[in-house]
Amino acid sequence: TAIRESQHLFQTVANTSPALIWMSGLDGLCTWFNEPWLAYRGRTMEEEQGNGWLEGVHDEDRERCSATYVEHFQARKPFVMEYRLQRHDGQWRWFLDAGHPRENTQGEFAGYIGTCLDITHRKEKECN
Repeated sequence: TAIRESQHLFQTVANTSPALIWMSGLDGLCTWFNEPWLAYRGRTMEEEQGNGWLEGVHDEDRERCSATYVEHFQARKPFVMEYRLQRHDGQWRWFLDAGHPRENTQGEFAGYIGTCLDITHRKEKECN
């Protein structure tokens, strides 16, 4: 069916992207992460879902990161933020996370979708 083909296309695009991609539902909790995200974190979908992903955000960034997300989610506005996310081997890398409200097929708010790009090299240059 067309729906199945559309879902397959989305999964293919999302899972071959170099970006880490996430989605959340109406409750603000994360419901889905692409394969590159899960491989980067070395965790399962179930471990990352809900607020599990926040366990990977650096202690110094977690409160700001969570507050930014909640504020923009409640206002249904796009956001961009930077934070450190722990890799499966324990290394911390900087990411630029851009979140956008998403809609269902009826045009109603359905949660958020976001992409995270590794900006560690840029941050290292800024510090030098």
